[in-house]
This record gives sequence, C-alpha cells and structure tokens, in this order.
Amino acid sequence: MLAQTMEEQSRQYAINRFTAGLLSSDPLNTFYTMMLGRMPSVTKPEGLARGGDWKLHLSVMLSNRAALNNSLAIVSLGDSLLSRGHLAAAHFCYNVSEAISSGSNDKFEKYTLLGVDQAVWEKGTFPPFEALWMTEVYEYAMSLGKSNFCLGKFQSFKFNLIYQLLEAGLMEEVCRYK
Repeated sequence: MLAQTMEEQSRQYAINRFTAGLLSSDPLNTFYTMMLGRMPSVTKPEGLARGGDWKLHLSVMLSNRAALNNSLAIVSLGDSLLSRGHLAAAHFCYNVSEAISSGSNDKFEKYTLLGVDQAVWEKGTFPPFEALWMTEVYEYAMSLGKSNFCLGKFQSFKFNLIYQLLEAGLMEEVCRYK
C-alpha cells in the first residue's frame, strides 16, 4: 500500500519484489499483477491449472474494477475455463465482464446461448430448450437494468421459438411473447 504513494518506477519495483514471493495460485498475486497493468497468470490455461480456485481470482478481478484491462482479464479467464471444459464457469465470467454484458459489442460476443458450447453445438440443429430459457431469462434480467439491452444473435432463436409456438397452435402464448 505504501508503494501506491511512490513514483511509478519505485511502485513497480516494490510490487514486483512483493509478488515474486507469492505463488501464482495466490489471489494477491492476481491483484498486484493487475495493478501493474499486466494479465494475471491465472487467465492463461496453463496458469489456471496451477492457479487454485478460479472463483477467488475472479472475485479479486471483480472487486478491483480500477485496474487496467480488467474486463479483458475476466474474458481471458473465461476463455481459459472454456478451454478446460468448464462451460458454465466460462459463461459466468463472460456475463460479469463489462466488455460483454453491454449486449451491443459483437467483438466480445463469446456465446449465443447460455449452456451451449459454440464449438460443439451443431449448426442447423435446434438447441436445447433449457439453453433458450436460460438465455432468455438472462436477457430479460439485463434489460431490467438497461432498457436497450439485446443479445443480437439470440433474436433469431426467439423468432424460431415463436414460429414453433405458432405451429403448435399456441396463439395466446405467441401474443404474450415479447
């Protein structure tokens, strides 16, 4: 903390010396690495393997929004979790990242449906209803806070769902659907 009052070069030296004694699995290492404007090792797949509990590192990232590249670090952590097969954890990281949760940034759009791995899901097949429901609930919840929130790629699924409701003769449900 004393290093924060020093000039930049002295501050970086003090933090580097301090973090050299920390394990990469220590959330303090994540905190100080981000304070230096660097990506924490836990955001890489190999760093995640020895990085301990990803939830502790994510909580450090979320509680320290002032750090440089904070959203990018959270997205990278999500990418690392996805590469290790932790789909729900990856989607959680993507959702809490401000880079993605704006709903309008296609550059960072990492998924179309919650609970569906884009790399595994066969295009042209209808996704599981659970994924549609989870994504719709998420979109609705986000729209309560941001009236213009919209998951762009999800709209075609909503249209397809309306079509299926029409085919099933559920006109009242279609009229109530938003």
